[in-house]
Amino acid sequence: MDLDGITRLYGEYIDSYRDRTGTLPPMMELKRIHTQKVVEVARLIIEGEVFTPEERDKALQAAMLHDAGRFEQIKRYGTFNDAKSVDHAVLSHDIVCEKGWTADEDILAAILYHNRRDLPDGMSPLREKICHLVRDADKLDIFRVLEDQLAANPNLSQDAFWGLQPGEPSPLVVDAILNRKPVDYGLIRTLADFILIQVGWLRNDLYFATTRRLASARGHLEFRRRLLESFTSSPLLDPFFDSIA
Repeated sequence: MDLDGITRLYGEYIDSYRDRTGTLPPMMELKRIHTQKVVEVARLIIEGEVFTPEERDKALQAAMLHDAGRFEQIKRYGTFNDAKSVDHAVLSHDIVCEKGWTADEDILAAILYHNRRDLPDGMSPLREKICHLVRDADKLDIFRVLEDQLAANPNLSQDAFWGLQPGEPSPLVVDAILNRKPVDYGLIRTLADFILIQVGWLRNDLYFATTRRLASARGHLEFRRRLLESFTSSPLLDPFFDSIA
């Protein structure tokens, strides 16, 4: 199936979660918009890199479907916190398979692994490239989501940020990011921890040069530094930002 067909079927799937007035619950609407933005960002990354037509088509389909499980997750559990509900990437993969939207293993792998700390070894170059594209595009739009949510609600959106509040960052989280180590999400206790995870992505985890350029042009790192400084004056942050200045 081509991208147009996937887009149509996926739109119909999202519509099935609308109420009688045709309205999606706010958190589902957030994910609907996120999906659109991830596809848009994926296109920008593809334009800045070298993708074959096959790679482009697979990458855009994977970007479209990567969060298919989010709608069912919020319906069943009322949260986007995977630790308190279900791994949304696994659920997304399973829903895509159950619906028969694609059987392409490269697309399915990109959906399944888009939220993992690391990709498994032994992938083909094509599959690895598709996975990195979706992971980069997803992260780049997650940066936007945080900024838009805080602009609309300075008192924080409890749902979007797992109910976290401002506070000092965990030394264990700071240490992991400073040392380029994976962060156990179970260590997240404050919004500062949540934001530091994203700063770690900006420092270590964006694969394509085009993604890094887009992140820099959009000022995502500067925004997070200002935000963290408004929460805490912890000296733990100084060497972190000095190392990526």
